[in-house]
Amino acid sequence: MIKEVSDLEIMNSNGEYLKRTAVNVFFRMAIVVLSTLLVVNIFIESYVMVSVEFIILLLSIYGLFLFKKKYDIDRLATFALVLLFIGLLSTVIIRSAAEHTLLWALIFPFAAMMLKGPKQGLYYSIIFYVLHYILLYPYIDDTLMWIEYIRFVMVSIVFIAMAYIYESTSKYAFSRLNDSIGEVDNLNSTLEQRIIEKTKELDERVKLLHKLTENVPGAIFQYQLYPDGKVTVPYVSKGIENIYEVSAEEMIKDASFVFKAVHPDDVNMLEDSIKESAQTMQNWNLEYRINLPQKGLRWTEGHAKPEKLEDGSILWHGFINDITEQKKLEIKSLESEKNLRDIFDNAQSGLMYISGERTLIQSNQRLADIFGYDNAEEMIGLSMRELHLSEANYIEYGKLNFEPLRNGVKRYIEYELRSKDGSAIWCEMSGKAIDDNIPADMSKGVLWTVNDISERIELRKIQVFLQERLSYAIEGSNDGLWDWNIQTNEIYFSPRWKEIVGYCDNELKNEYIEWESRVHPDDLNPALIEYERFLASTDLENHYSNTFRMQHKDGHYVPILSRAKKVLDDNNEVERLVGTHVDMTELYAVQDAYKQERDRSELYLDTAEVLLLALDNNGRVTMLNRKGEELLGYKEEELLGKVWFEVGVLPEDIALNVKDFFNNIITINELPKEELQHHLISKSGEKLMFSFRTSFLFDNENKCLGILSSGIDITQKLMAEEELAKQHKYLQSIIDGVDDPIMVIKEDYTVEVMNNSLKKSLHNLNLADPENPKCYEISHHRTTPCDGLDHPCPLRDVLETQKHTTVIHKHDTKDGEQRSIELSASPLFDVDKNCIGIIESARDITRHLNTQDELKEQKSILDHQAHHDSLTGLPNRALFHDRLEKAIETAKRNQKKIALLFIDLDHFKEINDSLGHNFGDEILKTVSSRLQEVIREQDTVARLGGDEFTVVLEDLVQVQDASLIANKILDTLSKSFLIDDNTLYISCSIGISVYPDDGASSVNLLKFADSAMYKAKDEGRNNFQYYNSTMTELAFERVVMETSLRVAIENKEFVVYYQPQMNGATDKLIGMEALVRWQHPTMGLVSPAKFIPLAESTGLIVELDRYVMKTAMTQLSQWYKDGLNPGVLAMNLAVKQLKQDDFIDTLQNLIKETGCKSEWLEMEVTESQVMSNPEEAIKTLQKISDIGIELAVDDFGTGYSSLAYLKRLPIDKLKIDQAFIRDLPDDEEDAAIARAVIALAKSLNLRVIAEGVETKEQRDFIVENGCENIQGYYYSKPVPADEFEIFLKEKKL
Repeated sequence: MIKEVSDLEIMNSNGEYLKRTAVNVFFRMAIVVLSTLLVVNIFIESYVMVSVEFIILLLSIYGLFLFKKKYDIDRLATFALVLLFIGLLSTVIIRSAAEHTLLWALIFPFAAMMLKGPKQGLYYSIIFYVLHYILLYPYIDDTLMWIEYIRFVMVSIVFIAMAYIYESTSKYAFSRLNDSIGEVDNLNSTLEQRIIEKTKELDERVKLLHKLTENVPGAIFQYQLYPDGKVTVPYVSKGIENIYEVSAEEMIKDASFVFKAVHPDDVNMLEDSIKESAQTMQNWNLEYRINLPQKGLRWTEGHAKPEKLEDGSILWHGFINDITEQKKLEIKSLESEKNLRDIFDNAQSGLMYISGERTLIQSNQRLADIFGYDNAEEMIGLSMRELHLSEANYIEYGKLNFEPLRNGVKRYIEYELRSKDGSAIWCEMSGKAIDDNIPADMSKGVLWTVNDISERIELRKIQVFLQERLSYAIEGSNDGLWDWNIQTNEIYFSPRWKEIVGYCDNELKNEYIEWESRVHPDDLNPALIEYERFLASTDLENHYSNTFRMQHKDGHYVPILSRAKKVLDDNNEVERLVGTHVDMTELYAVQDAYKQERDRSELYLDTAEVLLLALDNNGRVTMLNRKGEELLGYKEEELLGKVWFEVGVLPEDIALNVKDFFNNIITINELPKEELQHHLISKSGEKLMFSFRTSFLFDNENKCLGILSSGIDITQKLMAEEELAKQHKYLQSIIDGVDDPIMVIKEDYTVEVMNNSLKKSLHNLNLADPENPKCYEISHHRTTPCDGLDHPCPLRDVLETQKHTTVIHKHDTKDGEQRSIELSASPLFDVDKNCIGIIESARDITRHLNTQDELKEQKSILDHQAHHDSLTGLPNRALFHDRLEKAIETAKRNQKKIALLFIDLDHFKEINDSLGHNFGDEILKTVSSRLQEVIREQDTVARLGGDEFTVVLEDLVQVQDASLIANKILDTLSKSFLIDDNTLYISCSIGISVYPDDGASSVNLLKFADSAMYKAKDEGRNNFQYYNSTMTELAFERVVMETSLRVAIENKEFVVYYQPQMNGATDKLIGMEALVRWQHPTMGLVSPAKFIPLAESTGLIVELDRYVMKTAMTQLSQWYKDGLNPGVLAMNLAVKQLKQDDFIDTLQNLIKETGCKSEWLEMEVTESQVMSNPEEAIKTLQKISDIGIELAVDDFGTGYSSLAYLKRLPIDKLKIDQAFIRDLPDDEEDAAIARAVIALAKSLNLRVIAEGVETKEQRDFIVENGCENIQGYYYSKPVPADEFEIFLKEKKL
């Protein structure tokens, strides 16, 4: 029937098209012919005809105008025929000659039938002929009259006959066609009814979707492009007004609004994108700008899918949204990202971004420079294995850093890596996981900062060497050490400190008074003031230095130079002062005696790298070289002729002393023997330390003209020496703090330096020369150097190669255990870079080697566990995604298809809930085995989790081949499962997506297969479905509905309805059930069947439940206060509500807040809610019962009923599900079930109520079989509170 109806529509459509064509041609030809006749008649001066033709011409132009405006075509056809009628008849009257009109009379029937159809054309022709004869008759002469008359009659009869035949034939044909349609209609009536029902259901869904689209951001639209370039907007939602500031009606009426508002710079881009989408039939996606009258410049984002129609036009279905705010954030983000990228690329440190697979995915130029690569891009894709010296180093590096980084610890390490040419590079590295969560998702990668510290390491080795010598120097020096804890006032004096003032170690206590009592009275206050000034200083690098006198044991005073440095605690507060006392007696004597002549500086060397200063005998400046100008910032001419001591170059505290020193040289005519060191102040205020040598200037007669001083800037040198001293001390403390033995071995095997760890082992050794022990005596207790495979000697190897080496020694302990000792030896160079020995450290690596072996073993196990499901042994989600990606790459390369099957077991949760998870696990293992049996060897079956499995089918020849595998899976899983002597039957639902037909990415294929699986469940389960775009639309509908649901809860759009519960025997009210309804602002009243499942799956059911409870309980209390008696209020309790920790407290608070009494309330729970976790459910329900609230089991008989648990539940009532009531009393099975439930309730002393009672017969059956309590449409549908209140007041339904 559908095919024939479509043909009729096509025929009607063609008739309409012919009629429109005839009208269009008529008006156009009329305009051309009348314009020509008008010119001719003007020329021959036939002005009467000109007038008539001019009027008809204007009317024809007007008719063409109406045609273009799509005026009613039937009326235009009549209008055209009337114009022709008038034109022809007026010609007869005006011309007064028959020959002028006979030819036109032949044209009229054709025009009439083309414009009005056969039947009406015949009527118009008859009228025309009658009038034509009447008007023409006077002008026909006798000779011509009969001949022409006969001809005319014959022509008319032919036309009338043709019209009649055409009309009769058409009627007959259409009559036969209608008969055929009737026969087909009778045969397909059932199919038509189903189509109507489906169409109605689809219309309701479309209406719902349209309503929803009006309440979501953005606008949904249709955009149509015709082959001639014409564009229309057939449909657009109301949201377009918020985007384009035009109404939907205006946009549909005038599609030019689409381009009028577009920013001029984006118009071409928009047009090109539409053309490209039209040519390729690919989805249209674009971001572009529009200028609006009120909002100004806005950003919009559009997405649409093209569809080519039969008429050649292309129709896009799409969505457009305002993304201005998002774009602003994006622009800011891009600017920020650019700044960060500039910082990244120009960072002074190397930066590398390592992926979760430990592959370098981003680096900067500095990193490439460090590792010897030409540019940063060359390093992209390198595995960290390629940057490690060995596989062992690579594994150790991962083990040391993975857990700390994963736990949010920022790592700071020094590590030896490999450069491009294979050489080793010491790097200082700091790293942090990209993911800020704890524990971090290490698959997102790690960002490392890298600095080349190879030179620092070499310097550190030298410093270690020097520090070792420093320790000997300190031990052998004359400095007395002291350590004063400022916070606890504890103090320590070394034996040498006490020896300087003449005491033994045990003669003086380590107390502050021992120092204070011995300082000279004149020096004590200045010394204390200097200490306080030093402590108050905020310069942490400043060192204390002061001289004072201390009384010796024998009574004389010893000059002391005291130096100290601050030691800070963890809060950067001064904790201690650590310093030395130096006996200055001998030094002062040496200084007084030390007078040697300084070297004479070269005169006037501008290129000298020293400051050259010439002064005359009065101290006036006579010369300053260029280096002096550079260092001091003064030009020579600024200082010439000025007294050096008064120009501000010398600090005030030393200016007078330097002047006296100068005058003394000039007076005694003798140069100092030592260099003079003092500060100078540059023009910019910088304080510099110089070391000066001085010589006399003589003229030709050997007369002294003054002095020449050469000064070297030693500011940096002093700072470096001071820093080196600090490092020496620091490094000495480091080496002594290392637990591993460390020693410096000379070429003759003599140990020159060792740390404390090694020194402790020397006490019980019998050494040939304790002052110069041999390395083999200390380490192996032998008298000859190490040799052999078990004890290779690193000294000879390093002396020959002058490179670092590592060897392993095997040692057998007393109890027979073999230990592995790693000796790490580095070359020791003298100042001439000659290798004079080694620096050796030893470490017991037995446990480390054992751990490495264990790790290798475990790595294989962990790798398998990380990529396989622990229960079934199948690939897990991670390995599945990897194999799917590889399958897509292979299919793309070979231009093949692959199919993804998403499998979900039907009702598996009910098996877990009723029989236990152990039982369910056995089912899953059996399912995995059966799936592997039905797929090919090259295909992949994986378990994503729970009862979800996937199958990747590669190298498909045809898409339909996937259905063969799907059918095999359905067949094998439909067979019985024998678990622990229990036989079970299950089924599954399968969704299928195909590459590349449905998507090109693994994410989309999985998502689409999942959507198809849910479609299979909707179709009744135990089947498979291929993905199609409608499923995505359903998913979109769900998202829109979920958004609307969240808004509805915030806006309190839900209302509570009440359905009475009656005593069927007495027709008296016993209570009511509270039922929620959604009063949507645009969709109206939404059925709970549409939003309750969504609320449960999203967790919104908890908030919705509590809103209903509060509303219903408040209303119930009010009715009781008003003197009404509504009975017991029954409320449904969601399973998620039962699992809330605060539910009991919330329920008790609601009772107090609303003024409800517990005996007024009843809570309904379903069997599935209780059986999902029966033990916990029993505990929670018992607490509800203890409050005094009655409990009822809703929908009893529809789930996995467990009588054992039912007996333990603290329930008061069973509610027979309406599924067993609907077909009563005719259905024998439902009748038997209803009787059984009633009998069961009575045996357990439980009340029973039947829901869904709609007819008197159903009520009578229920009452007769012992169930008096009834709820259903027979008494009342659910009604709002105001209607229910009227019922309460009137005591009737």
